[in-house]
Amino acid sequence: MAEHYSRRILTHLADRRYAPCPVSQLARQLGVESDDYDEFRRTVKQLLGEGRVVLGPSNCLILSPPGKQVHGILSRIHILRCRRA
Repeated sequence: MAEHYSRRILTHLADRRYAPCPVSQLARQLGVESDDYDEFRRTVKQLLGEGRVVLGPSNCLILSPPGKQVHGILSRIHILRCRRA
């Protein structure tokens, strides 16, 4: 369930129409049921701990700014140039 909420939260925060809001309002926007709210809060705390989201002004949840490090595998790209005859 936590992975489900993680994806939903990150997708929602990445949407350009998203306006930063507190966690409780975000839960309402995502339609989180009251029975699942504790799990939702745990997921938010996990994302905060991982640094994937941060609390902005007025305790509003926002995506963390992009870092200066690249994680993953970089591969060499070969560009073919066509010779003109």
